[in-house]
Amino acid sequence: MSVNKSIAHLSCCKDLPDVILIIEGTEFPAHRAILSQRSEYFKAMFLSNFAEAKSDKIILKETNLTTFKIVLKFIYSSSIDHLDNANNTLEQLFDVFACAQFYMVEALTTRIIPLLKNKGRSDPSLLLNNALTYSINELIPFSIFLIQEKAPYYDIMINKIFEKLSPAAVEHVLKIRLDTRDSIIFEGLIGWMRANPECSNVFPKLLEHVDLYLLDETHLDMLFKPTNLIDRTFFQNLLNQQREQSKTFITTMNENVVRIDDLRIVEGRKVLTKDSSLSVRLSYPKDYVIIDLKQNYLLNCFKLEFNFGSVYAVSVSTNMQNWECVVNCITYDCLNHQVVYFKDRVVRFICIKNIQKLYAINADIRAFCLTDPLKIDPKTVQKDAVTNTGATNGQ
Repeated sequence: MSVNKSIAHLSCCKDLPDVILIIEGTEFPAHRAILSQRSEYFKAMFLSNFAEAKSDKIILKETNLTTFKIVLKFIYSSSIDHLDNANNTLEQLFDVFACAQFYMVEALTTRIIPLLKNKGRSDPSLLLNNALTYSINELIPFSIFLIQEKAPYYDIMINKIFEKLSPAAVEHVLKIRLDTRDSIIFEGLIGWMRANPECSNVFPKLLEHVDLYLLDETHLDMLFKPTNLIDRTFFQNLLNQQREQSKTFITTMNENVVRIDDLRIVEGRKVLTKDSSLSVRLSYPKDYVIIDLKQNYLLNCFKLEFNFGSVYAVSVSTNMQNWECVVNCITYDCLNHQVVYFKDRVVRFICIKNIQKLYAINADIRAFCLTDPLKIDPKTVQKDAVTNTGATNGQ
């Protein structure tokens, strides 16, 4: 057994060590009081009735020597200067985090998180994998935010993002529903399944988080060509179940069903404005945005806000395939707040088409099923779709 020649962590303490920690045959002189003060793990150990509480030498098993040196240095110095280094990889930072988490050095895990965020910007997939592995609640939504930033603009990025995801991360991404078309997400999933046949046992569970009924036959065939990724009977049963479920809807009277913190944009993009509010904007060259409510709702009213003058039309759908125009305001410019009424419809997807391609919709988009009498505006009546429609400016 060799004695560690590097005892730099002791330089800030004049008292003689009263315990020796042994890792991979290397000895680290240390102080029970300091270890107990900074580590809940060691505090519990030294206060227990186990042999380690009285022993002069303690063997720490299943601990990496390199990462423990870093944790021990922090316990004595509170410094992370050696971690805030461009040469440290994301994997190395997570190794240190895992060691600090195991030994319950909360001050270190807290200070590593900003470093992980900064380093993880270049690899959000790896960041999410580890955030889920170590249950780092602060990093999970941050990782999704980084992934989400790429989703609306570069279809090819979805495949690259999925490539590095762990099975748990794939499931998480499918659950939160990225801001892009379901077909693009499905293509990323299929690519991951083809590349990870050893994970076939989780394929059925992953598909349960995909709205298969929204996909066309060409995409669904990808599950079976060139080879089967899933049992056909399971697939057909799941598809039938989803189709039946899609016929149901929620009726919430006189309450807004659009939740800003859970807003999904299928087409278009979210933009944070100067006043920290959220806007939904066109993605050039498309002249429309599509919002997914994630569930079917019975609706008869939209309240919108345009930041610029606009002529627009609103269509609704339950499946992204069959659309029905319920509001048509293309004969005059509409400014600011818009309140529009239409005949009761079951809605999941909302498509807002702008003829001028120069507009933003404030994220305070609201959708209701109102019991109040509807206002009539013949200028915006959409034949066979709208019984009473009103568009009011500045209301």
